Amino acid sequence: MKKILLSILIFTIISGFQKEYSEKEKVELALKSIFENFENPNFETFERISTEKIYCIICFSNPNLTEEPYMTDRKHFFENFIEKINKFESFKKAKTSSELIIINENNKQSDITAYLTTWEKGELAENHEGEQLGIYLKKINGELKFAGIETIP
Repeated sequence: MKKILLSILIFTIISGFQKEYSEKEKVELALKSIFENFENPNFETFERISTEKIYCIICFSNPNLTEEPYMTDRKHFFENFIEKINKFESFKKAKTSSELIIINENNKQSDITAYLTTWEKGELAENHEGEQLGIYLKKINGELKFAGIETIP
């Protein structure tokens, strides 16, 4: 009986130390991981934090509209776009943005899109409506994976 009570006590103590993250905290952790990998590109890490296909509206000036426009595979994205995006002014500003808007979408490209304000209204140019960088996240085996990127407007 003492062993059972001791086991229950140990289980209760251990369970109490497991932190439950809110959705916002999970998104923030995923964004931190994405930003770190873009700053210090490592394909092995990128494979763990991203989906096999990446949606990237800012990567293509002439997308193939007959198939899946703005989609590329993970390796092609990593080799051709990650360094360019890291130098992109809106991406730099997103890393320090204090405004995060989370949209639950549950569509083909993302389950969650995290919008970070990069330019306030009128900041970029007079009468400019402002801009947000959207980072697409897909839930895979309970983890949020990088699935795409866009700017709006």
